[in-house]
Amino acid sequence: MKTKAFLNSFKKNYMVGVRPSPADCSHVDNVYIKAFSRQDAMNRVDMEIDHLGYIVKDVIAPGDEIYGNDELCTCGRKPLPKWKFS
Repeated sequence: MKTKAFLNSFKKNYMVGVRPSPADCSHVDNVYIKAFSRQDAMNRVDMEIDHLGYIVKDVIAPGDEIYGNDELCTCGRKPLPKWKFS
């Protein structure tokens, strides 16, 4: 399907910060997803993590100065399991 491949070429790789809904600290885990806009990235990730009890904290666009800045949590919380977002 040629149209889908063409549309996917317009997507950017957004960094989305997520954390547990009742959080003990302000640390966020970052996941990366290809999306058309910040809102699209937030919606896609929100659908995937809702059943885990996580919420979307922020969405960082590529090119932003904090894009790709992953910090480890010092509170002892386990990181979000890795999975592939579509």
